[in-house]
Amino acid sequence: MFFVIVAIIAEVYSRYIPDFDTTHRLQVEKGRYVEIELDLRLNPALPGAPCADEEYLEIRDGVYHEFALSFTRTITEAITIIAEVYSRQRIPDFDTTHRLQVEKEQYVEIELRFYLPLDLPGAPCADEEYLEIRDGYNQSGNLLGVFCGRDVPRFKLRSSGQNMWLRFSPHHRYRLSYYIAIIAEVYSRYFPSFDTTHRLQVEKGQYVEVELELKMDYNSPEVPCADEEYLEIRDGYNQSGNLLGVFCGRYVPRFKIRSSGQNMWLRFSPTRRHQLSSRSYYEGKALSARVPTNLRNVAKTQFVLLDHSSSLWCPAEGGPAPRIVWRKNGAVLQNSTSVRLQINVTEEGRNTTYSCEVDDHGRLKRKNISLVVESKSQGNMKSHIYDIKHKITKGAFHWENPDLDI
Repeated sequence: MFFVIVAIIAEVYSRYIPDFDTTHRLQVEKGRYVEIELDLRLNPALPGAPCADEEYLEIRDGVYHEFALSFTRTITEAITIIAEVYSRQRIPDFDTTHRLQVEKEQYVEIELRFYLPLDLPGAPCADEEYLEIRDGYNQSGNLLGVFCGRDVPRFKLRSSGQNMWLRFSPHHRYRLSYYIAIIAEVYSRYFPSFDTTHRLQVEKGQYVEVELELKMDYNSPEVPCADEEYLEIRDGYNQSGNLLGVFCGRYVPRFKIRSSGQNMWLRFSPTRRHQLSSRSYYEGKALSARVPTNLRNVAKTQFVLLDHSSSLWCPAEGGPAPRIVWRKNGAVLQNSTSVRLQINVTEEGRNTTYSCEVDDHGRLKRKNISLVVESKSQGNMKSHIYDIKHKITKGAFHWENPDLDI
């Protein structure tokens, strides 16, 4: 089989389409419709002319909100996005001002393009022809943007609440592009651009769930983890929150991480070269919407340095973020949502037994951790830490340099 299907369903949480051979049916809840965005590519190494050879993808609008997908022959790669959108409509025509409003606990997302007809003279920006967009229900709202020009390229804007206010200048001659002017009331939220730190906040009674993918330009020199380039995520509204994870690597595959409450704090290292994938998003989930807890990513053997500050890692998964109980020879050392336990191993403590445990909604899960204690001179500390962390896992991983204040 020569094809790969990567699929995201943006509903209250993301889902993935299972692999399928020839046909597949997509179905959402009643009262909704299916939106798919496709990118189909045939392996350049394969011969033939797909259209002439009757290789195609057929999509049908079936009853009960279904699509039928049918391949006559194998297509090598398909990237699919399926969005269950709660409401989508075109922005109505308006003269000068208009207010967009959605339901409470939702926000407004617009995607639009506007232009000046070619047969009309003038320089719109110089002639004070523009579109002003504000975050709120009237002109007193915070300014989201002012746009002008003969042809304004397609762009997206999002409000912080249920209202967004638009105003054209009094003597404007603009036209909205009819086919891509939309209002989307969605629950998933895409990350705003930020430099080093950013706080994500959702409604009270919810916790934050993020799905992230980090990447770095392949032409960038050096080694990200050894060069202290990373993303740190904490459970709370600032750097004092419990540590949920530290991630580094030239490419960090998609992963999910969840907070215990309505805030999550992110910080890139100062020498940041990582970029968030355009498909990264966050959303608020009700505290009652629990995700089973597991310890499958906890390494049974972890490396530490003798007589030096080291860390043990217990990247527990679950939602809301589970409390992790760390034990040393059975005695409780730490009870929090932090995935890290900082220790200092002496010669006498080489054979100490450590463990981390979580409560999976009434069922106790525990992982015992064996230590491999290594010695290294301080003079070569940085390269040594890079080496031993690669023994834990390849690529992207939780890590620590003791010289970093994380």
